[in-house]
Amino acid sequence: MTSVYAAPEYINGLLTDKSNVYSFGVVLLEVVSAREEALYLPPLENRPQLQQSQLEKGGYIDPFLIRTKKMGTASLRIFVEIMESCLQFNWRERPSMGDVVEKLEYALQLQEEFTESAK
Repeated sequence: MTSVYAAPEYINGLLTDKSNVYSFGVVLLEVVSAREEALYLPPLENRPQLQQSQLEKGGYIDPFLIRTKKMGTASLRIFVEIMESCLQFNWRERPSMGDVVEKLEYALQLQEEFTESAK
C-alpha cells in the first residue's frame, strides 16, 4: 500500500506552505509508527488526545520504541506532538515549517540528554 502525502485541501485545489507541513507530518507518522501505511490509521481528529498512559501503551507508536527504551519519553512525546500538529485537518491550524524545525531541534536536545544520562 502506498501512502498518500497530499494534504486534505489539495482535493479543492488549494495548496499552501502548510500543505507541505502536512506531507512532512505523514513522514513523521510513518517514522513513529514504523509503518508505511501509517496514513491509513484513523484520522487524528477521531483520536483522543495523546495521554501519558497512551504513550506508555504505545497507541500508534511502534512498540519497539517503547520496549527498547532507546528513545526518551520526553523526546518521544514532543516528536508525537509535532507530528500531530502537522497532521491537523485544517491547514490554518498547522505550524509553520520553521516552528516544526525548532520543535524537532528541542526533541533532539531532549533525546541527547536522555542518551547521555543512560550511559
